[in-house]
Amino acid sequence: MSIACGLASIQHDTIEVRLNGSAVWNDVLVGQPTAVVKVAAVVNQGRNTLEFVTDKEALRHPRDPRPLGFSVYDLAVTASARE
Repeated sequence: MSIACGLASIQHDTIEVRLNGSAVWNDVLVGQPTAVVKVAAVVNQGRNTLEFVTDKEALRHPRDPRPLGFSVYDLAVTASARE
C-alpha cells in the first residue's frame, strides 16, 4: 500500500501518520503543504485504520471560526493484492 498527501499546519506542529496504531510517517511542519509519501506499508486483511495525529491543541484562525490544527490535501491511498 502507498499513502500520498499534502499536510499543512497553522502552527509549528509535529504530525504523525499511523496505520493500525503504528507510526508510518512523522515530521514537524508549519505553513505550506508538505508532501507525504509512504510506500510498501503492510495492511491487514479486513479493516485497517489510517490516522493523522498531533498532540497540540487546535487554534482559531482569524478568518475561520472553527478550531484548526492541520489540514490534509489530496489524500490518495493505493493498495494492490500480494503476489
